[in-house]
Amino acid sequence: MFGLDYLDLTNADAGRVDEALSQGKGDRLVGYIPSEKRLAFVLRNFRRLAELNVLELTWMQTYLHASHLNDFPLSAVQNVFDACDRAVLREHFPIREPP
Repeated sequence: MFGLDYLDLTNADAGRVDEALSQGKGDRLVGYIPSEKRLAFVLRNFRRLAELNVLELTWMQTYLHASHLNDFPLSAVQNVFDACDRAVLREHFPIREPP
């Protein structure tokens, strides 16, 4: 439906992702993907998630809660950051100045 690669998600999980996107809940997309599968899902789908305007929040929520990135090359992680809209990242994840 949304052109995403649901390779290791169950049909039920894929359906929940599609439903979240169709209901405009892309900002909470990671809540519909099992935690152990989120990183691989986002890395496989980051270009399409960017087209759907849900990459930045989905990526940062995934990245910040990832227990390790050892299974993926650093270049893959960098590619996702490069695809993110920097203005959206700054808006939702501002760098705070020290007091």
